[in-house]
Amino acid sequence: IKNLLKFGAKEICLKRVLLKQNYKDLENFVKLTNKLKIKKLDFTFVEGGGNARINWSKIAPHYSEIQPYLKKAIDLANSFGIEVTCYDIPFFFLNGYEKHVSEINTYIKPYLKQEFPERISDRRENIIKELVLGRRKKSQKCNDCRFYKVCLGVWQEYLELYGDKEFKPVKGEKIETWSELYKILRNSR
Repeated sequence: IKNLLKFGAKEICLKRVLLKQNYKDLENFVKLTNKLKIKKLDFTFVEGGGNARINWSKIAPHYSEIQPYLKKAIDLANSFGIEVTCYDIPFFFLNGYEKHVSEINTYIKPYLKQEFPERISDRRENIIKELVLGRRKKSQKCNDCRFYKVCLGVWQEYLELYGDKEFKPVKGEKIETWSELYKILRNSR
């Protein structure tokens, strides 16, 4: 990273995959990010495919376990002027911190506007519908959440292996459009 900066790299984003082994140390990771003068940081929940699925109970924390550490890390990053995104972490675990949900611009905004980018390969593939939404699930509890229509859900492996006991729908009027979501994002930390 120091060499990248030395040779003029401008847009460096550090990514931290959240695991049982590291989520309690997020504030130190933010401090390191600041020390390196990096201005973008992404916290990503571990995906449930491949070896991660095989070792799920050893490496994947519960969302409720990481939530307080993640919010403290976001607050610290904000104090340093570091832009933070959180990938694969649903809105209700980032309640009050919604603007950090990284899928907002990459998936949710196009989804609400019905503007799905396509990837050309052997066949046309709808990236959002097939590659992202196809691997996500929502709990029955999600039906009562105000973010239901704008949330992509969680990796299906999470629900299959951990269930939905910790899921708590966010109360309030349901968000139906991008502009309604944008109003909430303006008021989040």
